[in-house]
Amino acid sequence: MIAGCVSPVHTFNEVIASPQVSARQMLQNIPQQTNSVQHPGIPIKLSETPGTIRSQAPEHGEHTKQILCQFGVKKK
Repeated sequence: MIAGCVSPVHTFNEVIASPQVSARQMLQNIPQQTNSVQHPGIPIKLSETPGTIRSQAPEHGEHTKQILCQFGVKKK
């Protein structure tokens, strides 16, 4: 008989309800312009140099003009 690592496969809702996810602060509410959005937290926890989420996720189409200008599709 071959032994191996086996564990159940959880649904997304089971994962976010897990006490371990909460204890490790793996879901963080980040304020956006119109509401608050839940983002995954920083997975690596370093005591002397902890990671942080430094900016919010871009709104839909927020950087479209800048990106198109970089490719010469649109003028500034």
